[in-house]
Amino acid sequence: MNERAIVATDLSDASLFMVEHLSLLHSLHIKSIVLLQCPDYSEIASEVFPYIASIEQDILEKQRDILISLGFKVELKISPGNAASEINRIADELDINLVVVGSMGHSLLSGALLGGVAHSIMLRPTKPLLIIRLALDQNNALTLNRLDTSLLTSHILFCTDFSVSAEKAFNSFLVHMSSVEAHKVTLLHVIDDKHLNYHGNDSLNDITTIVTQRLAVMIQKVKSVGVKNVTSHVLRGDVSPNIISFIEKEEVTLTILGTVGTSFIKELITGSVSQYVARHSSIPVLLLPLY
Repeated sequence: MNERAIVATDLSDASLFMVEHLSLLHSLHIKSIVLLQCPDYSEIASEVFPYIASIEQDILEKQRDILISLGFKVELKISPGNAASEINRIADELDINLVVVGSMGHSLLSGALLGGVAHSIMLRPTKPLLIIRLALDQNNALTLNRLDTSLLTSHILFCTDFSVSAEKAFNSFLVHMSSVEAHKVTLLHVIDDKHLNYHGNDSLNDITTIVTQRLAVMIQKVKSVGVKNVTSHVLRGDVSPNIISFIEKEEVTLTILGTVGTSFIKELITGSVSQYVARHSSIPVLLLPLY
């Protein structure tokens, strides 16, 4: 991963909160940020846009100043049009290998950038996409959950199904791990009950043995790029709920998934696992595009 990232903002209070807490990007060795706003053409065509534009510019500059105070070099960029397309285009044009957006609750943050458009980015990313999770605490105040007190790389979870595409995702994951300081990495495979229904429950022990052996090989590869604390887990059942349950029970701080493949990795692009995890995870999710 290079040292630059695009941070998409819709200038809402929630996006301001996210910006205020982006010091967590330092753990990914991000040093420079392009703060990007993509106003819709209908907004630009509005009669009140000159007035709105002045207010939005002030908010954008405030967010820039916050990021500078957090130690980042910052470039402001306003690019009207389809936000998902513009984000991908600018990331490709500037050769930026990380896009950061926010999400809250079971839906992505409302607004020109962080609403349904962020959902589109999630389905068709051209660069690694980091979705920062926000929530409301008991006092109805915004929070980053346990990331308020933990590093983003304290406990990283990587999910695999051992498909060809999952292997590509793992190779990309290894590149990322070689450039960050991960305190702990867990490799997770969920044995889908649908597979057991096909092969028969009697095959569970054999499948578990094979999976454990494959995970052992992957553990050594992760250790070879400098991560000392690496473990693996094998679960059985529905893939998506098991991932979410594991995230909560094991206090994961970042979940990493591929976006194309077969088995449950394939479901990421069609909207099953990736959407489920991105919507229900209480912590950030990093999606790695494989095409």
